[in-house]
Amino acid sequence: MSLISLVFLIAAWWMPGAAPSDSIEVVAEVSCPGVETVFLYRFGGLHFDKAYQTGVKDGKAVFRLPEQDWRFYYLGAGDQDVLPVIVGQEKQVLIRVNCERWATSEIVDSPIHREYQSIKSQINGLKNQGAQLTKQHYAQLSGGQTPEAFVDAMGRVDQRKLAFLQETAARHPFFGQIVAFNTYLSYFVQPHEYANEVDYFAGEYFRFVQWDRPGLEDHPWVFESFKAYADALADTRMTPDQLVGYIDRGLGLVPAGSRTYLLALSGVIGGLEKANPEAFVPFARRYIDQYGKTQPKEAQALQEKIGAKGALVAGAEAPEFSQADPEGNPVSLRSLRGKVLLIDFWASWCGPCRRENPKVRQLYDRYKDQGFDILGVSLDSDRQRWLDAIQKDGLVWTQVSDLQGWRNAAGQLYQVSSIPHTVLLDREGRIIARGLRGAALEQKLAELFGS
Repeated sequence: MSLISLVFLIAAWWMPGAAPSDSIEVVAEVSCPGVETVFLYRFGGLHFDKAYQTGVKDGKAVFRLPEQDWRFYYLGAGDQDVLPVIVGQEKQVLIRVNCERWATSEIVDSPIHREYQSIKSQINGLKNQGAQLTKQHYAQLSGGQTPEAFVDAMGRVDQRKLAFLQETAARHPFFGQIVAFNTYLSYFVQPHEYANEVDYFAGEYFRFVQWDRPGLEDHPWVFESFKAYADALADTRMTPDQLVGYIDRGLGLVPAGSRTYLLALSGVIGGLEKANPEAFVPFARRYIDQYGKTQPKEAQALQEKIGAKGALVAGAEAPEFSQADPEGNPVSLRSLRGKVLLIDFWASWCGPCRRENPKVRQLYDRYKDQGFDILGVSLDSDRQRWLDAIQKDGLVWTQVSDLQGWRNAAGQLYQVSSIPHTVLLDREGRIIARGLRGAALEQKLAELFGS
């Protein structure tokens, strides 16, 4: 899921024979029925490029590559199920293929792959330490306090992160770059001049990445990092315009026109596709404009997704649906036109939804006489739990559900992947905004009703 300039590598056939002294053998033990050809692919973000291919003979597929700087390739009989393989300077890489799922195949006795697994484990361990500390002090941090105990403990975690980065980069630059993609220091601890945490995140997330380093043009961590970056920013519930601006700030670090940019843009698209359809659309269009001629298949798929998500962006007429209220009466979305309407996707089992309900009720009471209404769409499957939650939370506005849980037809129509989720409509049934909650929803309603 990433992006860069695109030239398909011509597939190279390697004939059996003695390997030159400066070559590398990648040997795949293959006993998969019907598999006669195996490929090594380059990662292109939303696609894979064929780099090498070879036939299967006597249960083995043997690739001979020139010795090179460490890089990722992907092994598979097709590009839908592949195993990441690090190739560079180990003279032989032996792989025992799992025919049922190539991605879980075993790389045998490879020091570079053992070290990669260790690096990832240490990265995750440091991230978990920071996450646990933040969780422990979350109430105080969200209340604007920064406890001294938290600063001391998180400061030590940050120092361990920096020491790990420096040690890894000095010992093995290939792994150092991976650690750089995963080194983010705490907003609450590090000195800075940013206005808020979101600004800090956008400005510091890629702080340690050296974008001019060779080897990033095939690097999966470019894609993964931009996917995480876009997803995290989308989770802040900022407006689509603000989100696009922040993401462009990150993309601006990547050399324009490079294959690395292709990977980064693909990661953004992957991160936004479900998290924020409105912000997804302009980045998908950018991919089509820049790479449509070289990647027509991916461009066509994105164009189709734009068509589907275009129905859910601001200014579009909200897709029509009808579901039953608690008495079994059908309620259509169209029947509620004439008021500013909040479609509120929730469920009785959703803790954040239930905690949000008192705030939503306050807004309903404040603006209902000025033309504000709410349609609650429950992703419940248990009718009684749904009814009990309506009564306990005092939800006096219209409620509907088809009691199909996550398969709720309206939820699928509106591509709801997490709840609570809201869609605000104007009096003509056009979408004003999606995902507004808490202070953001209160501010938007104050703008609309002039109070």
